[in-house]
Amino acid sequence: MSQEVTATPVSFVPLKPYVDELIRKLGVPKDGEDIEVAKMETALGMERSNARFATIVARWKETLRINHGIIIVCKRGQGCYHACDDDEKVDEACRRKGNAEREVERTVLILNCVDSAKLSDDNAIVFDKLRLNMQKRKLELAQAVK
Repeated sequence: MSQEVTATPVSFVPLKPYVDELIRKLGVPKDGEDIEVAKMETALGMERSNARFATIVARWKETLRINHGIIIVCKRGQGCYHACDDDEKVDEACRRKGNAEREVERTVLILNCVDSAKLSDDNAIVFDKLRLNMQKRKLELAQAVK
């Protein structure tokens, strides 16, 4: 007797209702306001240890940035998120620029380890495009406001 194997359907739960619920219950944060994670847990009815919680928070932060120009950062070790004021937004942009510069440098270091003579035709094209792109990014980052 053979056993029948059936695939388990993947359940997809939209994020928008959760994000809308967070905004409805907590409001749109004002510049400089802290948002306690415990209040977010209560509003969502789930704990921060739930993987879905992090996904919802990421979408919430994105929604606030796009719709309201609000940048939310995590205050590590303090159990809250923070809505940046304009000075803090500039500080956050500088921090991210520094991260971007490091990633470009790491990418260039990896590319420098490639022997282009050993690449397939397809990867040789990708390599050339990536190298040119990284040179362009380095130039753009160097010209950006420090």
